[in-house]
Amino acid sequence: MHSPLLALCAALALLAPPARALLLSATLPRSLAAPASAAASVAAEAPASTFSTFAKDMHTPCPIPAAGIAAATALMESGRLYRYNSPSPAECPVCEVEERLKAYTGHRHCLALNSCGSALYLSLLTAGAKPGDKVATNAFTFGAVPSAIWHAGGEPVYLETADNYVVCPDTLEATLAREEAKGEPVRFLMLSHMRGKIADLPRVAAICKARGVVLLEDCAHSLGVTFDGEHTGHRALSCGVSSQAYKMLNSGEGGFLLTNDAEVYAKAMVYAGCYENLMSKHRDAPPQSVFDKIDVLSIPNLSLRMHGVTAACITPQIDTLDARIKRYNERYARVEKAIRAMDGVRSVPVQLPQVGIVGDSIQFDVLGGANGLRNVEEADRFLELAKERGVTMGRFGHP
Repeated sequence: MHSPLLALCAALALLAPPARALLLSATLPRSLAAPASAAASVAAEAPASTFSTFAKDMHTPCPIPAAGIAAATALMESGRLYRYNSPSPAECPVCEVEERLKAYTGHRHCLALNSCGSALYLSLLTAGAKPGDKVATNAFTFGAVPSAIWHAGGEPVYLETADNYVVCPDTLEATLAREEAKGEPVRFLMLSHMRGKIADLPRVAAICKARGVVLLEDCAHSLGVTFDGEHTGHRALSCGVSSQAYKMLNSGEGGFLLTNDAEVYAKAMVYAGCYENLMSKHRDAPPQSVFDKIDVLSIPNLSLRMHGVTAACITPQIDTLDARIKRYNERYARVEKAIRAMDGVRSVPVQLPQVGIVGDSIQFDVLGGANGLRNVEEADRFLELAKERGVTMGRFGHP
């Protein structure tokens, strides 16, 4: 599977004054020793040839296992690429990946879709979101999250992020109170576990419950991450998981909606394109009484289903998750230790003790001033030097 020292995203961003810090996320190969300080690496301007370099493209995603390639090839040879064209649910690769993933996360229901963005969109629709509804979400997140809110006709309300890159519960509570006082209450919170960083879930859930806010979770970056031993996504009405190329599961594009609520699942099935009597093609379809309750004929078919070949590529990867997480976490610990020893590093955010991490990315703040990076120009030069050594980085929020 994945062979770099750490499967990391690369990004760099300036934080607002007075912090005067740089938010950095980077990949360090085994052969690359960390410089004594960020400023020193910029000041030295040494030729790239004097440094060890990392030759592998760090954006190379995990390859599809041989079993996935074989299953995808067999499916293409059969011609039965459409999930509802399988002879039976037992023979359907999309049904199989749904069963395997929900067994891994512990959810009752799983619906395979064409992207995690679609899963977040359906999370809102199945929760009852209407055009104009206010939906709170992290200010520090990926563009797909507010895009899903926009797609559902909602109005994003952005929440400040704490030093450890998660939603600040105090800000959440104050924001909900402020919007309610204006007569424009927030109806939903789409909590994004950006880069696998998990907020204080019990407190966030309690705040939402007290204010009548429906909690939804974006678990695109948190597959395998737990809180108090439970997989992320269980505090919410539903959650979305990604199998986009740079996630723990790789199918190029793909995603899943997971929930413990039968009505949400039934609605999502219909929205995704389970029309007429195709619910019988699902292994765990809710009983007909649930579909009668949700008024199937009032729900549009949005055609968001997962392709059979996509499912075939994903299924064998699920079996490798725990072993890969173990390796990633061991590597994360070594890289984190090296980064903490660097001059000019303000902090490497620490997760709450209840969180079982997946160390496939690492972020840290770089101080400004004499031992750090003083401006955007120095930050850009730092990125150039890292690139010369085979480590590609970028500033958060910057192309």
